Amino acid sequence: MKRTISIGVICAILLSVCGFSVNAAGMTVSAGNESCAAGGSVSIPITLAGNTGFANLGIEVEYDSSVLTLKNVTAGDTGATYTAAQSITANPYNMGWDSTSDNSFNGTLATLEFDVSDTASGNYPIQISYYKGRDGSYEDGSDVNYDENFSPLGLSYKNGSITVSGSPTASPTASPTTEPTIMPTASPTAEPTTEPTAKPSGAIIKAGAVSGFVGDTVAVPITLTSNTGFANLGIEVGYDSSVMTLKKAESAQTGATYTAAQSITANPYNMGWDSTSNNTYNGTLATLEFEIAGDATSGIYPITVSYYKGRDGNYSDGTDVNYDENFAPLNLSYVAGYVTISDTEASGKSISISNVQNDGILSFNATLKSDESITGVAIAAVYDADGTLIAVKQYTASSEIAFSFSDIQNAAMVKVFWWGSMNGMSSQAYSEKITL
Repeated sequence: MKRTISIGVICAILLSVCGFSVNAAGMTVSAGNESCAAGGSVSIPITLAGNTGFANLGIEVEYDSSVLTLKNVTAGDTGATYTAAQSITANPYNMGWDSTSDNSFNGTLATLEFDVSDTASGNYPIQISYYKGRDGSYEDGSDVNYDENFSPLGLSYKNGSITVSGSPTASPTASPTTEPTIMPTASPTAEPTTEPTAKPSGAIIKAGAVSGFVGDTVAVPITLTSNTGFANLGIEVGYDSSVMTLKKAESAQTGATYTAAQSITANPYNMGWDSTSNNTYNGTLATLEFEIAGDATSGIYPITVSYYKGRDGNYSDGTDVNYDENFAPLNLSYVAGYVTISDTEASGKSISISNVQNDGILSFNATLKSDESITGVAIAAVYDADGTLIAVKQYTASSEIAFSFSDIQNAAMVKVFWWGSMNGMSSQAYSEKITL
């Protein structure tokens, strides 16, 4: 993208649905509602209606990966240039369409084909929202979803669902997944059941979004925000062990008693914090250090976070774990993160940072070097001491770029990325960071 982005602290990266959902008079992107038997497969159409013209359209689709496996995505014949997530395992799965002038297509944008677990039974939401970018910093109508004059489309998003009929021996009440709490079928207002914004009174646990090259080691923060007090906190973090190895997990100084999985190889990896009275800590709960395999395929790999389900998988959120000193449930929201993996660094390409000033206005120069012509985009991200992204800007890549941020508070670190494009998100060089 060619324009400046400036954001506040982001509390939810992957699961939030934008407030444009009430704009029923505008363009609408919808996920279909389908049904199938457990162990079968089902196709969900993603449709666009009321379109008066787009130059850029970027969306992401999220689903319950514990029972649904995305096997194939087929783009519709829109007449626009189509791009998508590099990995079919990405969840949310992002898709984009670009056009040099307003594209007035209406109809099926894409069809997503899912395999359904043979243990599934109930109703599973297919949630749809705008594409939030690799670091979760994109704004709807500004960085994505605009017309040829860069005016926002004002999109509405309508969730869909997959209704699965299970085997006769598996009644819905026998499943520990508590399906009734995630059913979006009662009314349109029940659709955003897993959005952090749907539970503003509850705390949010979020996995960070980071990037690295094959063979790299990356650190993923797990953060807690909006916490008003916990006596017990129990979570588990899942990842793709075929491309990443968990090497270390360290808890922050929360003031609570910390326990964790007995084996570093546990996947999901569980962590717990206990306090004799309500603990009001907010910030980074823990940092997980992963080693990326040397033969890993480039792509986006989810880091999932959820409540700890116990050794036998029968714990209930808010009852057996995650409650306050009065044993009232915390009503936690969980936000997944991801690791973006790129191939080895291109020869002769590097980033350096110089002339740093942080006296009310944060400014610095980024120098990009290459044995070849310099192309792509340069992105500067500003983080606070907890590793939370607080601002980001991007420019067309060039040999020397002057970044400047005004009205920035609590800045602790700057990281500069060099990507081949915003759509492909392929790293051109190792990122460079400085501590302020």
